[in-house]
This record gives sequence, structure tokens and C-alpha cells, in this order.
Amino acid sequence: MQNGGQWVKRMIQDEKNNEMLADKYMDEARKALADNRLKDAIQLGENASYLYKKNGNYLAYTFSVNLLGVIHASMGNENASIDYYLDALELALRYGYSQTLALIYNNIGTRYQQLRQNGKAIEYFQRAVDMLKKPECMKEKRYEIWKQASYLNLAKAYIEERMYGLAEDKIKEAKKQVADWSDPYYYSYLVLECRLYWNVGKKEEVYQRIGDILEYAEKTENISDYEEDMKDICNLFRNMKEYENWKYVITCFDKRVSKMDNIHFQLLLTESWMDYCLETGNRERYVELCVQHADLYHKQKKETDQERAAAIDVKIALREKELERKNAEKRSHIDALTGLGNRYLLEKDIKNLLSKKQNRNITIGVLDIDYFKEHNDTYGHIEGDRCLRSVASIIEAAIKDIGHAYRFGGEEFVILMETGDEEQVTQIAERIKTKIKEATEANEVIAKEKKTTLSQGYAVIGVEQAVDEKNLIDIADKALYYVKKHGKNGYHIIKGQEFGS
Repeated sequence: MQNGGQWVKRMIQDEKNNEMLADKYMDEARKALADNRLKDAIQLGENASYLYKKNGNYLAYTFSVNLLGVIHASMGNENASIDYYLDALELALRYGYSQTLALIYNNIGTRYQQLRQNGKAIEYFQRAVDMLKKPECMKEKRYEIWKQASYLNLAKAYIEERMYGLAEDKIKEAKKQVADWSDPYYYSYLVLECRLYWNVGKKEEVYQRIGDILEYAEKTENISDYEEDMKDICNLFRNMKEYENWKYVITCFDKRVSKMDNIHFQLLLTESWMDYCLETGNRERYVELCVQHADLYHKQKKETDQERAAAIDVKIALREKELERKNAEKRSHIDALTGLGNRYLLEKDIKNLLSKKQNRNITIGVLDIDYFKEHNDTYGHIEGDRCLRSVASIIEAAIKDIGHAYRFGGEEFVILMETGDEEQVTQIAERIKTKIKEATEANEVIAKEKKTTLSQGYAVIGVEQAVDEKNLIDIADKALYYVKKHGKNGYHIIKGQEFGS
């Protein structure tokens, strides 16, 4: 089986190359998201997702689907975002991926939080925390970041529900993971701590931190991460009646959004100014902003519809690629003349069968057309090919409900059946013999010679007795040799206890 081995090596190398490329796409998608190049991020994420799925790496595939949900959420495509989250959730639950479940639960919880469904949000954030206690999660390089996010998300939900004691506990847990200003969640921690202190009456603690809050608002460049923090600090300054500081935070956000072509952030900015103008009594400016907000909303809806259509196009294209790949793979496993499986597929199926390690019997048959060289010499290669197709069709029909047939090479066929019932195997062998005879007699050209017959050798063997493909075929070959030695045009079945004889 040298050719089969080479094919397996090529397949393994292709998988490695695809995996490396998918990882690169994934890294670039994350960078594009951080840089607010969201359309690029979507394309890169889709590329990674396609390659992971093609390679059968469903853990990485689930991560990529979740990331696509995050990207769409950053674009304001809420429906698309939740669709991706639910797809990722289905995959993670199906395969038991605790790592991705922790992320997905956090993301779904965030969506509920945005809808002011804090009870539901708390439920999903707690699920994320519970998942992160599993050993496979702790091994992930982003584990500490995931844990921070989960604790801070819970803290925020508890503050919204005025459950300040629980909020304080989660903030303390988050603080253990927060190092300094370089930490990606430091600002979130700072803002939530200030909100908590203000609500429990520790107002001096809040005033002491205003300078840090304003400094970060001025310096931060990661708008996607800053979005929720900005909302929180605006609400805090509103409650504190710190209107100038409130205005300063929005102005800092405005400077960054003005450089971006992102309707989602433009809408958020407009809403922030609307809240400020309404609170401070600037009615005229508030009305102008309402008109601007309505225009942006309709523009977003139009863009969202276009993006959804584009997303459909991408998904259709990816599915067509996947179908094309599967068809190509199928063609590489099929004998072009007979339509049966070839040696490569036989090798693959046997390996899959043996990998199941179940205590059961299987049957392998080796079938050979008698006098096929003479048949070709007498009637020509066209008639020879017709003969091969006819025999293949007869064999396939005889075992269609119990096994698979393969053209092993030349005039030789192999049958693989998941049965140890000798009587059933006998019936199949008789059926094949009868149908071959009927087909020969129906062919007026060769009926006179009657040289188209078939020798059949079968071995009923326990899976635990089998070693590999060659081992199995050698056993059945013994049975075939017996038939060839005793006149051909028949069948012989041997069982496990006879293999050593």
C-alpha cells in the first residue's frame, strides 16, 4: 500500500498548511477588530472559519464563529451577531468545548445586558465563570483575560440590579487579575469600582479617581473595548452632576469617532450628546441631534441590510467551496470505471472500522473475475470494461444494505461488511453467483463461451483479531485461493479459528 501511504502523507501536509494559514487569518482578524477595520476583520474571520472547518478542527472553528459574532456586534449588526453566537454555542455544546463556552456565555450575557435583561445576563455570566474553573480552560493562554472579563461583567450586572455586596465581591476577584494601566481591563475595573463606591456612599473615593478616569478617556485608542466603559462613566458623571467632566468624556470619544467610518459608533456618540443636552437643558441642540440620529439610524439599517446580503453571499460561496471540496474528495476515492470505492477509500474505511475498537465480527471478501485476461483477449477492452462495470453493479446491489464494495485493482474487488453472520454471507455469495450467471447468459456474444465467472473468498473475523488493511485482505485471500484451487466459480468462507491453518 505505498501509494496509499503517500496519499495519506500529502493529505496530512495539506492539513498542516491549511491550519497554519487559518491561524494567520485568525490573528489578522483579531488585529483588524482591535484597529476597528471591521469589514477586513469579517473577511479574515470568514477565511479562518472556512479553513478550520475544512480541516476538521472544530475547536478552532468554534472560536472563529464566536469571533465573527464579536465583530458583527462591534459593527452594530445585532441579529447577525446573535446568530453567530448561537451557532458557536451549538458547536461548543455538541463537542463539549468548555473554552469556547466560557466566551460564548459571556458574549450572550453582554447582549442581554444591553437589552437591560440583567437577570438573564447574570445567569450567563455565572455560567462563564463556572466554565473557567475547568482544567482545559485554565490551560488557555488568554485564561486570565477571560476571567477578568467574566468577573467585571458580573459586577456590572449586580450594580445595575443594586446588589452592591455581590458586585463588590466580583470587583475584588477582578482586581486580583488586574496589574496596572497596561492591563486591557484596568479601565473597566476602575469605572465599575467608582460606580460601586458612588452608590454605597464612598464619594470621596470616587473624586480621588476622577483624574485617572479622565486621563484614560483622553488616551485610549481601542474604541471597541472603550464603548461600554464610556457609557458607564457618562452615567456616573450624570449621577454626580459632574457635567463638565461628562462633556469632556464625550468630547474625547467624539475625536476618535470622527476619524472612523462606523455608523454604530456615530449613533452611540449622537445618543451620548442627546443625553447630555437633555440633562443640561439645551433643547435646541437636542432637537438637532434627534434629526441627526434618525438619519444615522436609517443609514445604518440600509448598510446592515447590505452587509447581511453580503454575508449571505459569503456563506453561499463558502458552502459552494465546501461542496466542491467534498465532491473532489469523493472523486479521489472513487474508481472512475465502476463507480465503486478505490483502494484509498478502502484503506480509510478499514482504519475507521478498526478504530472503533468494539467487540464484534466483521466480514471481508476478495472477489476475482475468472479468466478475465482471456475475456479481454477474446472480446476486446471495451467489452472487458463493460464486464467490469456489470460485475461491480451486481456486487454493489448484493450488499447495499450491509456493507461497501471496492475495486481493488484490475479484475479484483473487495467487500467490507459489518456482520459476522455466516448464513448471511453465504446468501450474499449465492446471490452474486446467480446474478453473474444470469448476466452472462443474457449476453448473446459471450453466452456460448460462458467464461465470465467469479471466485469469492470471505473471512469472518473479530475486530480484535485484525491488525491492518493488509492483514484483513490476506486472510480473505486464503479463502479465495481455496476457491481458485478447487475449480473457481464458487465461494469459500473461513472463520477466525481457521486463520492460522
